[in-house]
Amino acid sequence: MKNLIVRSFPRTCGFFMLFIFVGLWVGLGMAQAIETKVVVRALAKDGMFIGTSMGGARIIIREAESGLILAQGHTQGDTGHLPTVMVEPRRRGHPLSNASTAKFEARLELVEPTLVSIEGLAPYGQRQSLIKSSTQLWVIPGRDIIGDGVILEFPGFAVDILKPQAAERVNLSEVRSLSMIANVVMMCGCPVKPGGTWDADRYEVAGIVKHNSIQLEAVPFVYADKTSTFQGTLELHKPGLYEVQVYAFDPQTGNAGVDTVVFKVQE
Repeated sequence: MKNLIVRSFPRTCGFFMLFIFVGLWVGLGMAQAIETKVVVRALAKDGMFIGTSMGGARIIIREAESGLILAQGHTQGDTGHLPTVMVEPRRRGHPLSNASTAKFEARLELVEPTLVSIEGLAPYGQRQSLIKSSTQLWVIPGRDIIGDGVILEFPGFAVDILKPQAAERVNLSEVRSLSMIANVVMMCGCPVKPGGTWDADRYEVAGIVKHNSIQLEAVPFVYADKTSTFQGTLELHKPGLYEVQVYAFDPQTGNAGVDTVVFKVQE
């Protein structure tokens, strides 16, 4: 009987120790992986938050050293409360956002304090106007970054040329004065009009024209009596390939946006 006990003890002990090791390994693994919330918002420079109405901002959160993607998605929600963002003085500790303001909420599984890179591309519904904004910060496991969270700022205007259309063919025999129309909004999609919060009279809008790669005089655009719409007239004298870069510029903030169209004028 003694021999039987002696011979069986090491095997029993081995299984017992293996069970303890696996239990500790699983337990430690669960203890290390802590869900941590990180809220990211996209704010237009001199504007509101970038939300669903403009396709949101595409957000990518990476582990800074390795580049491993930890989370990605789009900001969703509305542009925020106008008086809070654009009118009232900003006070320390006073949130800019509310419950419905556009955001992306990531849930990261972290095992230790992690330096992350957060990158945003916006406005995602106006790809010709995409701007990248990024930052880095430390995230501590279990220490949520919520409320306003991390706010990325996006300078510029979203400029969209409506007329002429891309690759359009214009007959010189029929058209000598070509009307050009562009839509100009803030990066949040906020409207531009005379006397408005975003005052059309304050912005410079014009078209830089090239004919067969040779730059011509710029064409001024004026407000076209429709919200966020500007119009200019291009005098056509010769056939050829035309490129027009329509830009909007705010001399007070430095905000600028550009869209480009190429079309052909034929005899």
